[in-house]
Amino acid sequence: MGIIPLPPIVVIFFIYGLAFFTMGLAIAFDSSGRIIDSRRRRAMLLLAAFGLVHGLHEWLEMFVKIVETEGRFQVSPGVELTCMVMLTFSFGLLNLFGFNMLHICTRRPLARCGGPLALLAVFVVGAGLIAVRLAPDWDTLLHAVDAWGRYSLGVTGGVLAGTGLLAQARNFRQRGLPDIASGLLITGSALIVYGLVGQTAPAPSVLFPSTVYNTVTFERLFGFPVQVLRAAAAVVSTVGMLSALRALELERHRMFRAARARAQEELARREALQNELLRRTVDAQEQERARIARELHDHIGQMLTALAYHAAALDSAMSSGRRASRQTVHDLRELADQTLTDLRQLVTDLRPAQLDDLGLVAAIYWLADQTRKRLDLDVSVEVVGSRVRLPRDAETALFRIAQEALTNVARHAGADSARICVRFDPATVTLEVCDKGLGFDAEQVRSTALVGREAWGLIGMEERAASVGGRLVLDAQPGRGTCVRAMIPLPGATPHG
Repeated sequence: MGIIPLPPIVVIFFIYGLAFFTMGLAIAFDSSGRIIDSRRRRAMLLLAAFGLVHGLHEWLEMFVKIVETEGRFQVSPGVELTCMVMLTFSFGLLNLFGFNMLHICTRRPLARCGGPLALLAVFVVGAGLIAVRLAPDWDTLLHAVDAWGRYSLGVTGGVLAGTGLLAQARNFRQRGLPDIASGLLITGSALIVYGLVGQTAPAPSVLFPSTVYNTVTFERLFGFPVQVLRAAAAVVSTVGMLSALRALELERHRMFRAARARAQEELARREALQNELLRRTVDAQEQERARIARELHDHIGQMLTALAYHAAALDSAMSSGRRASRQTVHDLRELADQTLTDLRQLVTDLRPAQLDDLGLVAAIYWLADQTRKRLDLDVSVEVVGSRVRLPRDAETALFRIAQEALTNVARHAGADSARICVRFDPATVTLEVCDKGLGFDAEQVRSTALVGREAWGLIGMEERAASVGGRLVLDAQPGRGTCVRAMIPLPGATPHG
C-alpha cells in the first residue's frame, strides 16, 4: 500500500499551530519583569495561554484532517467536541487578555470584569439557542456552534487583543522604547486582521451569515483558503511578539548594566567618602591629642609648677624653723584642688564616666548640662519608654551622635535651644536631636562633601549609626530647622533597674 500524500491544508494547520504555540512559549518564559509591571505581566500570561491552547487546537484539527485524508479511521464525536471546547476556550482567553490590557489603559473596572462575562453569556445563550432551534444533527450543531464561537468570541478577541497591544505600543513609545513599541504594533495589527478577516469566514453552517460568506466563499473570492490568512496572521503576530520580547530583553540588560554602573559609582563614591572620613578622623584625633597636650602643658603644667613652688616655699620655711602661714597652706590646698578638678574635667571631656557607669540616658543629661554651660545653648531632654542598657559600642555611638548634633546646632543652626529625645521601643532605641534654627538642604550638603564643605559631621554621624547596625535619618529644610534621628536595634538588651 502506497503512502497517501497529505494535502497542503495539513501543512498550513501545522504552521498555524506552531506559530501561536511558539508565541505562547516565548511569552510564558519571558524574563523582562523589571520593565513590564506585574499587572501587564499577568495580562501577557493570558495571551501566552491563548497561544498555547490555540496552537494545540490547530494541531488537533491537523490530526483530524490527516485521519479524514487517510480514511482508515473515523473521528469520534468526543474529538470533535474537544476541538470545539479548545477553540472557544482559547478565544475566551484572547478576549480576557484584551479586556485586561484595555483596563490597564482606561482604569475602568467594567472593562476588566463585566466585559468578559457579558461576552461569555452571549456565547452560551447563542449556543443554547442554536442547539434548541437550528441543529437537526450533531455535525450541523458543531458547525453552527463553531461559526457562532468565531463570530461572538473570535472576532471580538482578535480586535480587543490587538487594540490592547496597540495601546501598550503607544505606552512604550512614550517611554522612549520604540523597538518594543514596533513589535507590539505588528502583533496588535496582525491580531486585528486575524479577528476581523480570519474569523468572519467560518465553515459553512445553518447559522447566518455563514450560509452566505464562509470558507468556501472566501477561497472563491481570494483564490486561497482562509486558513492561509489565519496562519499568516499567526506568523506575523508571533514574529512581532518575538521582536518585542527581544527588545524587552535587550532593554532589561541595558537597565541591568546601568544599575550595575550606578551601583559601582555609588560604591566608589562611598569608598572615597570613607577614605576621606578616615583621613579627617585621624586628623581630628591628632588635633585632639595636640589640644590635650596643650592643656596638660599650658594649664595643668603651670598649676603643677605653681604647686611645686608653693610646696618648696613651705618646705623652706619649715627648714628654717619658721612657722608656715595659714594663707600659704590655704593657697597650696586650693591650688591642689583646682588642679585635680581641671584634670578630672579633661578626663571627663574625653569620655564621661556616666556613659560607662550609669548608661546612655545619664550621659545625655550630663551632655545637656555641659552644653548649657559651655555653648550657651538651652537643651531639654525627654526620655520615652522603659530604659534599657545598650551594648557599649551602641551607647558610645548614640552619645557621640548627640554630641556632634549639638555642636552643629551651636555652630550653624542660629538657634538658642535644642531638644533631645531618647525613645526606647521593644526593638529599637531612637535618639532625636532637633532645633528650630536655620535648617539646610541635606542633599546639597552631602553632594559637596568631597570638595571640602561642611558635611563631614553628618557623614560621621551616619557612619557611627551604621557601625552598630543602625541608620541615621536627617529631616532638614531651609528655614524650618533640623532634626537628626538615629535608630539602633536592640538585640540582647537587658532591663536597667
